[in-house]
Amino acid sequence: MSDSVLSSDRRRRPSGCRCCGCLLLTLPLLFTLALWWEARPVHLTQSVIEIPGLPQEFDGLRLAFLADIHRGPFMSEARIAKVVMSVDKARPDVIGLGGDYVHRSKRYIPSVWRELGALRAPLGVYGVLGNHDYWESKDLSLKAMAHAGVVNLTNRNVPLERNGKRIFIAGVDDFWAGKPDLEAALKGIPEDGVAIVLCHNPDYIEEQTDFRAKLWLSGHTHGGQVCLPGGRPFIHPSKCGLRYIAGLATCEGMQIYISRGVGTVTPPWRLNCPAEVPIIELRAAPKFVTP
Repeated sequence: MSDSVLSSDRRRRPSGCRCCGCLLLTLPLLFTLALWWEARPVHLTQSVIEIPGLPQEFDGLRLAFLADIHRGPFMSEARIAKVVMSVDKARPDVIGLGGDYVHRSKRYIPSVWRELGALRAPLGVYGVLGNHDYWESKDLSLKAMAHAGVVNLTNRNVPLERNGKRIFIAGVDDFWAGKPDLEAALKGIPEDGVAIVLCHNPDYIEEQTDFRAKLWLSGHTHGGQVCLPGGRPFIHPSKCGLRYIAGLATCEGMQIYISRGVGTVTPPWRLNCPAEVPIIELRAAPKFVTP
């Protein structure tokens, strides 16, 4: 065989494995798509929480809690509409909204509240603001909330009544951007009363000890959003470390449930941390009789 033929063969033969190069390019893309895809479904999780002093009339009350929707480039109006429909099918007795409704621009405020305005519950729909709502526009957010028919609970409470008995749903302003005031939020509630407190940032509970606040509902942390197996986040979006990242926790005898939230912030990924809307069933704590 001539040298010219050998030279031609060498020119035609690839210098390296093209498959390996494609794989190196494809794997990061697939991993990114997987992180993005995991962020899309929103799970309605079920929890039962016992509340000391809860009147029997409210035993079995079902509460839906939506937090951290982050309507913006990564959360469409259509996706929010699907979440609202799922919550409606769950038929909660009362609905709480935990703040951070928008992300990146105030132009998303009207559309998120257009969808949230479709929420309905026999005992009402209530909300507080989060830090992102302040950063984009507190005033526009509050106006849109009112237009949607959602009761603003910033540093105030509203009684919930069943068969002549009452519990209270309260809310505090955002810990980072607002002026939270638990004393004002619980004003008028009797010492033996039961209050459910909407509080965007769970870190605020560390500064409080008021046992009328039997259950706090918070978001803000997104559960870490991107976590190692077992739910340990790469980033701890709380000054208290892992204590208030996700799920049920306690502080000075008060219970707090931290939602992993509906949406995401940049980057729009989730890993080992699915988005959620908690559906919480309240049960009267059993009374123990000392022998």
